Amino acid sequence: VKAAFRDAGYRVHAQVFDCSRYRVPQRRKRLLLVGVREELSFAFPAPIDRPVSVREALGLRGAYAAGGVERAQSSRNGKERGWWQGGRALDVSLPGYTVGTRDNYDLLVPEDDVARAEVEAMRVRSGRKPSPGGYRLNVEELKVLQGAPAYRLVGKMSEQHYAIGNMVPPPLAEVVGRALAQTLTP
Repeated sequence: VKAAFRDAGYRVHAQVFDCSRYRVPQRRKRLLLVGVREELSFAFPAPIDRPVSVREALGLRGAYAAGGVERAQSSRNGKERGWWQGGRALDVSLPGYTVGTRDNYDLLVPEDDVARAEVEAMRVRSGRKPSPGGYRLNVEELKVLQGAPAYRLVGKMSEQHYAIGNMVPPPLAEVVGRALAQTLTP
């Protein structure tokens, strides 16, 4: 790809971004390639000083467990449907795990009364049934961890998860877009 850009008269800039360093509350890496004409000067934006945590992004105050969760199984009406992707209790003091393209099983596992009340309020808002293992993030909360603006996704739940997991996090796209606009503005 880089050779094709160079052959067409472009200088290629490539960088792997840790999205947590660009206001995205998840540990996600994305490779971006930018080709600009030889006479233009381009620089990728510098990262921010401090990553955003799950706690900050979701506005949490309580204490939550972190670490692995044993084989998380999805079921409906008592019938096995398969295994969820993930199976991890989020450490809310850090950015979250990479949001995947299938049902996520990244959990908030409350450890105190404040956290239990927060999880119960989230569960009620989302219309979910109580879960003994912890609270599994819904599409709206996953959008927050992706840094996505408030908008409504449509389609089946699996299609919504796919859309969220495949997007370039909007805060990263914004800072790279601004760097490109600066390069292209005389």
